[in-house]
Amino acid sequence: MNLKISTFNLKNDHWPLLKTHWSRRKPAVCAFFREENPDIIGTQELKYQRILELLKTFPEYGFIGEGRQGGQLGEYCAVFYKKTKFHCISQGTFWLSKCPHKKSRGWLAMFPRICTWATFSVLDGKLHETGEQISVFNTHLDHISPYARTDGLLQITEFINENFRNQGVILMGDFNAKPDSRALKVIDAMSEENGIFTGSSYRGFYSTASPNGKTYHGFHGSVVGKPMDYIFTSKEITIERVSVVQKKYCGMYPSDHFPIVLTCKK
Repeated sequence: MNLKISTFNLKNDHWPLLKTHWSRRKPAVCAFFREENPDIIGTQELKYQRILELLKTFPEYGFIGEGRQGGQLGEYCAVFYKKTKFHCISQGTFWLSKCPHKKSRGWLAMFPRICTWATFSVLDGKLHETGEQISVFNTHLDHISPYARTDGLLQITEFINENFRNQGVILMGDFNAKPDSRALKVIDAMSEENGIFTGSSYRGFYSTASPNGKTYHGFHGSVVGKPMDYIFTSKEITIERVSVVQKKYCGMYPSDHFPIVLTCKK
């Protein structure tokens, strides 16, 4: 099974008069979707109305997720997937806190933070299930508290280790953390101890590329630096190619982050 996976923080909107408001960026976002055509894409920050707009433009996708304020309220860590390639057999969203089943903040986080996950059954060309499965996790860690980032990531990886061992697992999102951060050491430990997350967009691309590995650019397009967005894969998945798409569409950047696009096989 060959897959194209993407993670993309698509920037929530606050001020309608900004040049970077969604209404002005939407053509660029749609151009990215058309050009890259990912099988699965995890987005961060979009709210429900923006998700509906993308689904209307791209009806081939389904999505799963819940707002971080509960139900349809607040920012999502949405997972979009091609309906002709996948059938969602289980899904969920939990809060990164000591109360994961209800809206809550944890570990000095500025906002409630969530992780959305889904297990997909892979379909063949006739929409029949092939028997293959893959599980996808999408998160957006806190931008202020390093404790929230580290403990939130511990919560996610422990949940995966307890429930998804020896399965094909993908963890993606905006981690708000550099590769050498304490939070990212959680991923390294999980790889060493349990063989989970042996594949990394950082190790797979940035370590062999130029220093142009930055993923947050604040709409300025700067590329020199280290990422804060990542895709991690379990040992059952082989990464073939990783790229950070550092380009404009329709004359502008779709977001203040660059997307990561990863091709892999299971």
